[in-house]
Amino acid sequence: MVRPLKYLLIKEYEETKPEELPNLPLEAIEGIVEEDMIGFKEMDINNLTELSEAKFSKLKGKELSDYKVNKGISYAIDIMIQSNEPGVHEEIMPLDELLIREYEPTPPKDLADLPTVAIEGVAPRGEKLLKEIGIKTVKEFADSDIKKIKTSKLYDWEAEKYLEYARWIINYADEKIKKPDTENIEFKTKGDNLILTFDKTKEFGPSATGKTIIVAHSHGGQRIKGTDLSFGMYAYKYPTKKAIKQKKVKEMQNIAIKVAGNIVTLTVNMKEDYGSSASGKSSIVASSRGNKLIEDTGVYVGLNVYRQEKK
Repeated sequence: MVRPLKYLLIKEYEETKPEELPNLPLEAIEGIVEEDMIGFKEMDINNLTELSEAKFSKLKGKELSDYKVNKGISYAIDIMIQSNEPGVHEEIMPLDELLIREYEPTPPKDLADLPTVAIEGVAPRGEKLLKEIGIKTVKEFADSDIKKIKTSKLYDWEAEKYLEYARWIINYADEKIKKPDTENIEFKTKGDNLILTFDKTKEFGPSATGKTIIVAHSHGGQRIKGTDLSFGMYAYKYPTKKAIKQKKVKEMQNIAIKVAGNIVTLTVNMKEDYGSSASGKSSIVASSRGNKLIEDTGVYVGLNVYRQEKK
């Protein structure tokens, strides 16, 4: 799973174009502050590209915490993946990355009231320490200040990581409550095939950037019932008919597209496997490998079908 950009970057940089992401300063990474820059520079790391290629085990003379260094590297890697694979990754973190398996089926409306032990990694020890400072639920955790969390006996890296997870869980709940269903996407399985359809003439208002018009949206990862697969899909068009040139267009993997009238059909063979994703957290079953223009429609589509690696 590649983390969505809004979790990786501070608000000022969230709308950065994919091709410009590698040029962002380190301070663009969420959680990296000006004081951290001295530590990174002492490690001879000056930009996102260098940070994404750094090996934690080889860094010496670290002035930063292990957590901060690990976080910086992993965030930089995900930002570079988003730069190379725009449009095919989810816009909200899926629950299977944030909650232990027992709590993954929890409906969005009930997530805020879950005990902190439901958060991936917290465990009974962490739950007990958080209770001692008056934090019992995911919502209470998410609403807490990091300074308060660090008054518990959690390690600093635990406090920072679990607070981040709690806030992502609440963000997921808010997004799913606000937009619980897919917009303009129907999907079903037939034999070994996954078949997705959408109406290319429908519109759902401007995107978050205001530069495009949403045509279809999965609102994050959608589980495919009866399988171990999930998909994320986004389709859009520009307000004008002016074509947008695409750079370094890669061929789609395992996606057949057919247009009949207003209906666009995408067919995926669910038995295919293109190996691990760039993040290593899932296996690629099909990918549009960026946003692709559907010929003669003016609509661009990004699709990613994947199999989550078992924990």
